[in-house]
Amino acid sequence: MKTICLNFNLHKSVLLKKYRFFDIGNDNNYFDKFTTDLQTEIDAKSYIMPLFKMMEQLSNEYKDKFKCSITMSGIAMENFTRAFPEGLRVLRELAQTGNFEITGMPYYHSLTSITDKEELAIQVKKHSDKIYELFGVTPTAFRNTELIYSDEIGRMLYDLGFDTILTEGCGKAIELYGPNVLYFNPTCETQKIITRNQDYSRMFQDGLKNNKLFTPEYFAEKFYDFEEEDEVIYLGVNFSNFHKTEYHNSEVELVKFLKSFVSAIVELGEFVFETPSGVSKNHTPTAPLNVPRPISGMNRYHDLTPWRSNELQEEAIMKITSYAKLVKEANSEVLTDIWRNLQSSDYFYYMSTDFFNNPTYGYKPNPFKSPYEAFINYMNIVSDLERRLKEKIKEKERETLTNEEIKDIIKHYESVITDLKQKLDNRTDE
Repeated sequence: MKTICLNFNLHKSVLLKKYRFFDIGNDNNYFDKFTTDLQTEIDAKSYIMPLFKMMEQLSNEYKDKFKCSITMSGIAMENFTRAFPEGLRVLRELAQTGNFEITGMPYYHSLTSITDKEELAIQVKKHSDKIYELFGVTPTAFRNTELIYSDEIGRMLYDLGFDTILTEGCGKAIELYGPNVLYFNPTCETQKIITRNQDYSRMFQDGLKNNKLFTPEYFAEKFYDFEEEDEVIYLGVNFSNFHKTEYHNSEVELVKFLKSFVSAIVELGEFVFETPSGVSKNHTPTAPLNVPRPISGMNRYHDLTPWRSNELQEEAIMKITSYAKLVKEANSEVLTDIWRNLQSSDYFYYMSTDFFNNPTYGYKPNPFKSPYEAFINYMNIVSDLERRLKEKIKEKERETLTNEEIKDIIKHYESVITDLKQKLDNRTDE
């Protein structure tokens, strides 16, 4: 029986404040948490909680016949903890049923899988620990930031305990068998790779955007178009796709679209819903997925250009990544958390000139008027962070001085003062 692997992605970075050059050295607050929390509460009440509740209804009605996975960034968990903890309570109840898998990812929705292996391991572990703390489960399936993947990244994640990976179905890697089969990583054959069906994921999202295009029942019937060898259909959608558009009176209509689709699939009886780990367990891989260079699910080229297509982005990524040594030396929990929050991929995406030249390029609203404004604002912030890190290091150096070292420093400055006084006296005599 063919399997539908449905994954919902939930992430929202903390908005950055408008930070001017003259704020450097005068303002230690970089994030607009008030606006972020306000927007989180609005989103939670308007479409996220109704979606959670609908999932709960589907679980109660169909039991094991409805399964899916949810990917939620650590930043989103923090936002919900502050602004709408009720959402986390409902998600915990869903996770406890065993039919809703919470997948792993980098805690800060960062690009560490392509910039810093050591930092990737730290952020992945922090995310897994947070999932266990909030939901009582430990993730073994992984959906990287924007589906970024390569053979090397898969191997790193396998070493971190993840035997199932969700990524984009694109390029030469799937030319022979297509996206609708289970693959394995050629560098570690026990790691299973599930590739997203772009066309059906996009069709699902289009149906949510405009309910006049087709009915959920029509979408369900389209699944009969799959070939016999197609075994696994991975549909990936973002929670933000359930936000009301001009074609809907309310978010409730979009949530009902999901219910009608699930009901139609269950009634057809030809397909089963399954979690990523369930797919990995119940299906045999067809072939290796060879991905020597990183791919992503963010743009039409399926590469890293949304974050690394111009000098602004490259300089910003280089700058924040280069602070790793300073962060370790400063050993400040507060500054380390700020540094990691500033690694969120969204901040580099806002610097993309392609996004502004082509509005259909991406789907994330940009809070800045231009990529250049996003870049300048970001670089002002990281410049101030660098200042604070260096100050913290000097502070720690002073704290570790022995009494003898302190006495030697005092003697040195006493000598300097004596010399200066002598020069002043000489000038007075003249």
